[in-house]
Amino acid sequence: MTSGGPDSATYHIVNKATGLYLSGLVSSSLSVSVWTGPLEQWDVPPDALKWVKEFVSYQYYHLNHLYTTGYSLDSNAEQSIYLHNSNGGSYQQWILAEDGEGYFTLENLATGLMADSNAEGHAYTMPKNDGPYQRWRFLPVYSG
Repeated sequence: MTSGGPDSATYHIVNKATGLYLSGLVSSSLSVSVWTGPLEQWDVPPDALKWVKEFVSYQYYHLNHLYTTGYSLDSNAEQSIYLHNSNGGSYQQWILAEDGEGYFTLENLATGLMADSNAEGHAYTMPKNDGPYQRWRFLPVYSG
């Protein structure tokens, strides 16, 4: 079932198989990385684990990184997933499809590949396989 997903707000994005949080940073050398890790990461600012879901059109969304303003979740044909300057392109657009259990798949519009992960904390894209590593829960982050 395809759905617009949760209402636009700030979220933690948590992998179903591992319980790890989608995280990202852009370093001073402008290297960018996305990975999954526990909520309490000793060397990561708390906002590096937060994402803002922005409606684009129809069922497409940008996943904007809260900590690194101006960067969005991006992908490429080489099955990499990373942060990149927000540019509105199709590699930064994600189709959110709800699985009926409160989890979503994240399909990249440009590649047709799914956001995926593994137990070691790596994040990447792969062809759809209906596995739990391709399922993500959006947990609202409340301020205050």
